[in-house]
Amino acid sequence: MWEFAPGGVVEPGASPAETITTELYEETGLRAAGEPTHVALIYDDVLRTWEIVFRLRIAASGDEPPTSEYAELRWYAADDLPSPLSPVAEKMRRLLQPR
Repeated sequence: MWEFAPGGVVEPGASPAETITTELYEETGLRAAGEPTHVALIYDDVLRTWEIVFRLRIAASGDEPPTSEYAELRWYAADDLPSPLSPVAEKMRRLLQPR
């Protein structure tokens, strides 16, 4: 199933915003342009965890990711997402606003 990248666990002493910008680079090779904006808190029924959802602006196209956590990474338009989406990604889809 498709999901949104990046994702990660907030470690003790780190802020959610620091974690998401670090995970963005580690998982995709992309860098954030400015601070991430918190947009929602969503419960993941499958993993039984709370997901903090951020909106990120990208500074540049980036390099190869330092880690390979995904089999495939792709950009999609908000109105043309792939399927099937994971259950939590399906919840996040409702937050997307065409720009």
